[in-house]
Amino acid sequence: MDKLNLRGIDPRILKLRQLTVLEMSKNRLKILPRQLSDLPLKQLNLSSNQIDSLPPYVADGPWADSLIYLDLSDNQITHLPEDMWSCASLRSLKVSQNKLIGLPCASFARHRHIMHIHAQNNQMNCLPLAMTKQLKLATFDLSNNPFSNLATDPNSIPIRVSLCGDLISLKNLSSLQLVRSKK
Repeated sequence: MDKLNLRGIDPRILKLRQLTVLEMSKNRLKILPRQLSDLPLKQLNLSSNQIDSLPPYVADGPWADSLIYLDLSDNQITHLPEDMWSCASLRSLKVSQNKLIGLPCASFARHRHIMHIHAQNNQMNCLPLAMTKQLKLATFDLSNNPFSNLATDPNSIPIRVSLCGDLISLKNLSSLQLVRSKK
């Protein structure tokens, strides 16, 4: 259901109780209906829509236990709900090209399965400390964010790189992109 200029999700789709993959990118969605979280989705792609916020029930319902891949990139989202990390099965989160000023971190440390976070091209200026303690992260793309706490001279970066946290503790990290992040 990509590229159909849809402004809403057809109620008949919300009744498909066995639906595990929903692709609705490149539409005109602004609001996520409550019933969407009742589906046992494993993959949800809502990229390139007009979503500006996520409702508080985003981590409720069956998808909180089943959702593995969530793509919310290229929307207008300014913040993610703190309970975003309650989606216990979530492995990959794409929130690039939004207006995020930060990532929720209070409950992040309890999330043990997230492996990929793509949050490039947002408005973040500081990386929450809790994010640096996630040992399973394999990809953490934060490029093109206006970080205000990065050293200007590469020679002045201490052994413990500070992005509001200690990146040395990311033992499984195989890819960290901070390309064109502003100082």
